[in-house]
Amino acid sequence: MIDPPRRLRRHRMRLRLLGVLSLALFWMPLVAPLLQLWTIADTLRAAWRGSVDRLSVAIGTAGAVGGFVLFLLATYAWIV
Repeated sequence: MIDPPRRLRRHRMRLRLLGVLSLALFWMPLVAPLLQLWTIADTLRAAWRGSVDRLSVAIGTAGAVGGFVLFLLATYAWIV
């Protein structure tokens, strides 16, 4: 069994990594929406449980929403 601080640290790092990846991979048409959906779902689940700190929730949510907005803008630019 993993001790609680180590498990929480891993969960915080996963949320932060997913937030950054959502922003970094916004230009990939198939991967981006799925990654952003996974990020926002995981972030909301962790926030609802109260299992992570607010900074990790903010980074994950901002990354997912920012990545989705960039994805929509890139899609619009490709079409136009």
